[in-house]
Amino acid sequence: MIRLTFEAQAHNFSDGYPHVRDACIAARQSVALYDLCRAAKWPEAMALQKKLWALNQAFARYNLAACIKGGLALQGYDVGDPIAPQAPLSREGQADVHRALTAIGAL
Repeated sequence: MIRLTFEAQAHNFSDGYPHVRDACIAARQSVALYDLCRAAKWPEAMALQKKLWALNQAFARYNLAACIKGGLALQGYDVGDPIAPQAPLSREGQADVHRALTAIGAL
């Protein structure tokens, strides 16, 4: 993974680590991104990363646990709310995560 990360950075690709978080709610898409990087298909990998980036924007805008749990709930998993003091995902956050997951085919 570290070598892949350095290769990605050398090709002006993000550090790759944000997609570890994405894998919780966008597993197929995250594996596809990994496979593209392993195959050094950088233009295709960058195009997929751009599609996945909306999830990272949601993670930055709302708290990570709420986004992951909200995304899993949207996918039909009963995972409950984050543990206090973290707040559950707001309606606005649910809408953002829903849009992002729909756009990448994860719903």
